[in-house]
Amino acid sequence: NLSPGARPQGHKLESLFQFVEPESSLDEHGSLEIFVEEGHNLVAADKNGLSDPYVHIKVGTKKKHSKVISKTLNPRWMEQLIFDGMRFGDVLAHTLMLKVLDKDSFAKDDNIGEFSVPLARLKESQSLDFRKQKLSGVPKGSISFKILWRRKQPNQVARSFTATAPPSAATPLPSSAAAAAVFATPTDRMMGRGHLIVHIELATNLRAADRKGYSDPYTIVKIGSHKEKTRVIHQTLNPNWGEDLYFEGMLADLIRYPLQLKVVDQDTVAFDDALGELSVSLDHLRDTDQITFDERLASQGSINFSVRWRGPGEVGLVSNFVHEAGNVISGIGKAIGNAVAGSDTEFMARIGTLEVHLLSGHDLMASDSNGLSDPYVTLNVAGSKWKSKTRNKTLNPIWDEKMVARGPLGDFIAHSLRIQVYDKDLLARDDKLGDLDVSLQRLKDEHLLRFEKQRLLNTRNGSLSFDIRWIPDHTDSGPTTSAEPVSSSVLESAAAHLANLVDSKSNEQRMSEYGELAVILHRGRSLNTQGRRHKGWASSSLIEVTPDVLIEVVAAVSLKEKSSVRKSFDPVWNETLTFHGSLGDFVKNPLILHVIDKNLIRDTSIGTAQISLSSLLGLDKLDFDDVRLPESPMSSLSCSVRWTSRPDLKEKHKRPKPSTAAVIAPASTQSVFSGILSSVAGPSEASRLAGQGVLEIHMHSASDLVSGDSRSRAGSGSLSDAYAVIKVGGAKALKSSVFPDSLNPSWDEKLQTFGSLGDFISLPLRLQLFDKDKFSKDDALGQLEVPLDQLKEQDEVEFKRISLRDVAHGSVTFTVRWQAGATLEKRDAHGKVTSVQAPSITPVERAAIEGPGIVESVAETIGRAISGESEEERLMSRGKLEVHLIKAANLMPADENGFSDPYVAIKIGKSKTWKSKHIKKTLFPNWDEHHTVPGRLGELIATPMLLKVMDKDNVLTKDDAIGELKVDLSGLKSQDRLEFIEKKLDKVQTGTIDFIITWTSGAVSSGTIPKQERAFGSLRV
Repeated sequence: NLSPGARPQGHKLESLFQFVEPESSLDEHGSLEIFVEEGHNLVAADKNGLSDPYVHIKVGTKKKHSKVISKTLNPRWMEQLIFDGMRFGDVLAHTLMLKVLDKDSFAKDDNIGEFSVPLARLKESQSLDFRKQKLSGVPKGSISFKILWRRKQPNQVARSFTATAPPSAATPLPSSAAAAAVFATPTDRMMGRGHLIVHIELATNLRAADRKGYSDPYTIVKIGSHKEKTRVIHQTLNPNWGEDLYFEGMLADLIRYPLQLKVVDQDTVAFDDALGELSVSLDHLRDTDQITFDERLASQGSINFSVRWRGPGEVGLVSNFVHEAGNVISGIGKAIGNAVAGSDTEFMARIGTLEVHLLSGHDLMASDSNGLSDPYVTLNVAGSKWKSKTRNKTLNPIWDEKMVARGPLGDFIAHSLRIQVYDKDLLARDDKLGDLDVSLQRLKDEHLLRFEKQRLLNTRNGSLSFDIRWIPDHTDSGPTTSAEPVSSSVLESAAAHLANLVDSKSNEQRMSEYGELAVILHRGRSLNTQGRRHKGWASSSLIEVTPDVLIEVVAAVSLKEKSSVRKSFDPVWNETLTFHGSLGDFVKNPLILHVIDKNLIRDTSIGTAQISLSSLLGLDKLDFDDVRLPESPMSSLSCSVRWTSRPDLKEKHKRPKPSTAAVIAPASTQSVFSGILSSVAGPSEASRLAGQGVLEIHMHSASDLVSGDSRSRAGSGSLSDAYAVIKVGGAKALKSSVFPDSLNPSWDEKLQTFGSLGDFISLPLRLQLFDKDKFSKDDALGQLEVPLDQLKEQDEVEFKRISLRDVAHGSVTFTVRWQAGATLEKRDAHGKVTSVQAPSITPVERAAIEGPGIVESVAETIGRAISGESEEERLMSRGKLEVHLIKAANLMPADENGFSDPYVAIKIGKSKTWKSKHIKKTLFPNWDEHHTVPGRLGELIATPMLLKVMDKDNVLTKDDAIGELKVDLSGLKSQDRLEFIEKKLDKVQTGTIDFIITWTSGAVSSGTIPKQERAFGSLRV
C-alpha cells in the first residue's frame, strides 16, 4: 500500500507517495531463487585426481541443476536457479536438498557431498546466506550458496497508489534513480539485482616507488570475492584515472562486505609495490544511491572516488519521460494513469507480441557416426508452433532466428515455453538431443528475459542461448475502470512536471554545444570469431584460440580511436576514449563499435555494433549494458557514453585568428614598413576561401580490403593490386600508384591539385579504390565521401581508418592539407618542369589570406630584401642544419618486459645516417642530443628527412622499428626554425616525438667543404 506525503530517505525530493511494506502471507506466490556460488576442496572422483562437479537441487518434487565445471576441485558456478510459481506456505513446508555430483560420460554420476536446509527458516528471514558449509557423506569439501524468497510483484506496484495534491511549481523534481525508488519497497531495493559502480577519480601525492622519483600507479578494488582494477598511468604521483569499475549482484550481497581499495605501483620485473590501501563501509547505500569518498591512504597520499548503486529500475519510468518531449510525456502520463486505474485482469488481457530469439547451441550431444549432429529446434507456446532451420554437421550451431506469436499476455503466462532440440536424419526418425520447459511468469514484471547457455534436460550434455521479449501493443486509449480518477490526474501532473526536466535550451542550441564525448568501454562477453579456430592435429575438431581483442570506436563519421588489446573471450577494458566536437555532429550519426581480433597476419572482424546517441539531447550520460553484435549473436559489449560541454576546447582547436606584429628591421628601414604591417588585418572567411593554392591529399594506407583477385597464394589467400582515384571539387581526378599483392596497402604518396579553397570544399571529397586488372575491367574495392568544411578554419584534416561503402569491410587513412599560395610543379611531355602558382600578391595581401604566421614570414622576407638575399641565393647558401632531438613519449613496447630500449636514427639528404644513444627499459626516453649536418640548404632539404625510432636488441637479433617519420624540410626556404612537438609516429599505434630543426647560414670551415667545391671555390663568388 502507498500512503501520501512522505519523503523517501536518501533522495532530496518531495515524494508523491510512500510505500508501506505489506505483511508476509502464507498464501502469497513468488519464486524461490538459489544462487550457487562455488565449491571448496571437493573430493576427487576421477582417476586424474580431479572431478567434474555440478550441483543438483530438489525442492519438493521440483528439481534443478547447475552447469558442469570440468576438471577442478574448487568450482566456481556463480549460477542462479529459479523455482517459479510457488506458494510461500508450501515452500516453508519443504526441505531444500542439495547434492554435489561428479559428471561421468559412461557411468552413473558420483555423489561427492550433500547438504540440506529446512526452508521454514525463510519465515524469519527471506534471504539465507551459507558460507563454506561442510558437505555431509564425504570426508572433505564445502559449498557456498544463497537462498532467496522473492515475492511476486503486483504487476505494477503503482496500482496501490493513493492520491495527493498535484506538485507545486516549487516542488523539487526527482532524479531518475530517486523516482524509480518510489516504486520499490525497501526489501525489493535490497534484494534487487543491479550494478555497483565504483568511480575512481584521482589520487594525489602518492609515494614514489621508482628510482626516478615517480610511480606507475593503478588501483585494485575488491568487494567480497570480486576484484576489478583500473589502467596503469605511468610516471606520476598524481594520477587521474576517471574510470568506472562495475560490480554486479544484489545490493544486499554487495554492501555486506566492506569495499577494499589498494593503490599499487606496477613493476615489470619485480613484484608490484603497494602504495597504500584502505577499507570503507557501504552501509549508507541502504538509504541513498551514491556516496563520495576523499580518503587519506595509510602510508602517504589521498584518493578521491565515489560509489553509486544502479538498480534494475533506474533507467525506468522517469528516464523514459526525460527522453521524450512535451506531448509525448503527457501521453505517457495518461497511459500510466490508465494503467494505475486498470485492473489486474485487464492487464493480463492486453494484446501484444511474444518474440523468442533463438541464438545458438553449445556442446550438443553427437548423434551421427561422424561425431557431429544436424540440429534444429522446435518451439511450442500457447498453441503456436515453430521450427528453426537445420544447421548441418555441428555441435555448436548458431541460428540467430526469431519466432513471433501474437495474443494476450495472460494466455502466454498460463503456459510454459516448450523447447525441443532434434538431430535431422534423412532415412530414419529424427533423434532428440534434449528439451527445456521455460516458465513465462516473469514477463509480468520484466519485458525481456535473457537465457545464456541454459542447460538442456533429458540429455547428457548441451545448452541453448535465447531471449524472450514481450512487446505490448501501444494504444492511445487504455482500459479504464471506476477507480478514483484522481490517481490518473496525479500522474498526468507528475508527467507534465517531469517535462520540465528537459533543458530549457532548444535542440538547436543544445546541438551547437562544443565539448568532449567520452566513451567508456567496460567489458565484452563471449567475443569469438571463426577466424581464430584451427583444426587439431589428431582429429577434425575445431580448437578455439583465445582472441586478442580491441575495439575501434568511430564517432561523427570520421573521428576514430582504438582501445588497448585484451587477450580474452570476456575482456575487461575499463578504458575511456575521448572525442572533441559539437554535440550535433555526434548525435546525427551513430556511434560505431568495431570489435577486432588482432592477428599477426591479418586482423579479423568479430562484429560491429551501432549505438544511437540521440538521447544525449536530454541526458549527459548513457549506459549500455548489453550491446549485441549482429554478426555474432552470443557476443555483447558493455559501455557508457558521457557528454561534457567544453566551450574552451572549441577555442583551442580553432585556427587562431591573426594579429598585428612588429618587424625587427634596421632603424633606417623600419619606418618604411611599420605602417604597412600595422595595417594588416585578420583574414575573413571569404578571403580565405577565395585564396588560391595547392590542395594535397596524402594517401597513407588502407586496411582489411576485400579481395579483387581470383588468384590465391599459399598462406596469403586472395590479394588485390589496389590504387585510389580521388575527386575533389571541380578539379581533375587524381590517381595514386598501384600497390601490388596486398589487402593492406601502404602508399605513403602525396597527390596535389591547384585551385581555390572555396572550389575544393564546395563538394565532398570522393575517394574510390580499385583493383588493377591486366586483362579485364578493374574491380571496385569500395568508396567513401567526406566533407572538407574543416579546412575553413584549419590547414590540415586527418582521416583515420574511414570505413569504405558498398563492400563488406575495408578502411582508408589519409590526410588533406591546404597550402595557400603554394606552387604546383608539373612536367610537360618533354620532361620540362613548369610551375602553376597563385597570382602575385603583396605581403600585406598575403597576410590577409594566410593568417598570423605569415607576419613572421613577411618580416623574414623583408629582412632578406634588405640584405639583398633572394630565395634562390638562400637555397645556394652554405651553413649547418641542426636537429635537436629532445624526447619521445608513450612508445610501443618491443621487449617481453613491456618496455623498449629506444634510440633514433636520422638521415638528411646524402649524409650518413646518424644514431642517438639508446636508453634502456623505457617508453618515455629523454635524449636531449644534437645532430649537425653542414652543406647547402637546397641540397639538404631537397628530400624529406627520414627519422626512425628503433628498439636496441642484442647482437643476435635485428633491432625492431617502433615508429618512423618522413619530415618535409621545405619550410626552411622561408624560415630558420621548425618545431615538432608531440609529433605522432607513423606505422605504429602509439608514440610521439619532440624535436627542433634549425638552419644557420654562414661560413663553414674548409674541412667540411667537399674537395670538388674547394677546387673551384673562386667560381662561387
